[in-house]
Amino acid sequence: MIALTSRQQEVFDWVAEYITTNKIAPTRREIAAGVGLSSVGTTNDMVGRLVDRGWLYFTPNGGRNIAITEEALAAMLAPQAELKRERATR
Repeated sequence: MIALTSRQQEVFDWVAEYITTNKIAPTRREIAAGVGLSSVGTTNDMVGRLVDRGWLYFTPNGGRNIAITEEALAAMLAPQAELKRERATR
């Protein structure tokens, strides 16, 4: 996986939170509204960059076809696991 810019990280975090909360992927319009992107086209570009960098991938499910890669899930969970280990050793 390639590191993200701050804006890409913001979009990724929003998408991950949406998926976690709603148990379904957001639409491009929902992403645009959620992070303040100006258009669906801009959102498509941003999502495409996140796919190219290995953080998201497209599923064959039509409009809600964004998913988080296994590598990105591991990266998201790693800080939480480290914090739990630190607390356990105190």
